[in-house]
Amino acid sequence: MEASRRKPRTRWLRWLLPILAVGMLGTCSLVEPMRWRLPLRYLFSPLDIHRTGFSDFTMCMRVALAPEEADKFVSSMFEPDDRVARPVPMNQTMCPAPFWLESFTATTTAYTVDYWPNGVVEGSSGAVYQNGYVYFWSNTM
Repeated sequence: MEASRRKPRTRWLRWLLPILAVGMLGTCSLVEPMRWRLPLRYLFSPLDIHRTGFSDFTMCMRVALAPEEADKFVSSMFEPDDRVARPVPMNQTMCPAPFWLESFTATTTAYTVDYWPNGVVEGSSGAVYQNGYVYFWSNTM
């Protein structure tokens, strides 16, 4: 008699678990990928981000972070050799979003450039921490 009581519950769980798993995967795939690199509070809260293009793309983002959070974000996005301070190359940030600054007074916290074999710049990525915000860009030109 005890076996017959467990059978419906087991059958119900066999249907529920795969449905929940597919639902969770679907939800995770709809979340902006950059949110996974930010503190948990940004998983579903508003975020200043701009994306255009696919193979030739421009992506830029502004997010309010504490200095320690900014350092953790930059460390997760860039190799140690790329985490250097240098003037911001505004001609390479290429961000048309309204939240993007016309120029930065701070230097980069990270910066990397990709080149074509002939030496021409293919694209760049970088981050700047200024006035409590991390400004991040990644693009191809």
